[in-house]
Amino acid sequence: MDCVAAAAAAIGPADLLAAALAVTPDGFAIHRAHRDPDGGITGFILEMINKAGAAPFTDDPASLVGRDVETLLGPSSVPMVEAFRRALTTGQLQRVRTTFSGTAAAGTTDSIAMRIDDNLVLSTWRDVTDQIVGEQILQDALRQANERSALLGSALDAAEDAFVVLEVPAVADLGPAELEGRFRVVHANRSSALSLGLERHQVAGARLDQIVGRHWGAELGGLVVEAVRADAPRSRRVVVLAPGGAVQDARHVTVTPMPGARVLLVSRDASADEWVSPTGAEG
Repeated sequence: MDCVAAAAAAIGPADLLAAALAVTPDGFAIHRAHRDPDGGITGFILEMINKAGAAPFTDDPASLVGRDVETLLGPSSVPMVEAFRRALTTGQLQRVRTTFSGTAAAGTTDSIAMRIDDNLVLSTWRDVTDQIVGEQILQDALRQANERSALLGSALDAAEDAFVVLEVPAVADLGPAELEGRFRVVHANRSSALSLGLERHQVAGARLDQIVGRHWGAELGGLVVEAVRADAPRSRRVVVLAPGGAVQDARHVTVTPMPGARVLLVSRDASADEWVSPTGAEG
């Protein structure tokens, strides 16, 4: 630390600041206001600019000193020049995003302008073009994902089969009794809600056993456990008999594990399949 302090003292504050500004990746400049005879600001002249700020135009920052800012950067620099004007007249720090076009400095920058005295404004800026492009890519990807999700949701709502996404606990060390009531509905399509005589908002977020009853909850829960433990789809035909032996309900159910501790449960009405023998539980 003493060596650093000694070096700073030997170099001098002005030289140290100049060295720092020469290597910083951000642009840094000081601008002098040009005024008309009545004192009105007509533009800003570059008094000083660092290497990063001058890089789009030249390797020699000194060659830009004395240039009019708006002439150098073109008409698209007006928002930034107005920020300089506000900083000078109000004394308040100004932040502005400017998109330049038609010059070597084309791109988008985030700038800060600060008043030094009655005629001088300090500005520093950072190129955010790549950041904005990345944000746009993410926004487009999100929009496309939302569109695909909406399309998939519409397709699932038009299907006759019931599609339900369940959130499942860690089932490896849990027995059937411990699993009872642990499966929660994350998403249900229209057919699944209608088959239960419910609205979709009544299904989403509910426990499986609450909406299908304890018997069906136990049957489906057992199938879920099998699929999750095997990490592979499992299917079963579940038949409910009326007291007289007639088929009251029959469904072909498939459970498929999904990422994020979830499973997809697909239920199809199989009561019309004449070749099915009723091997389910009596209802």
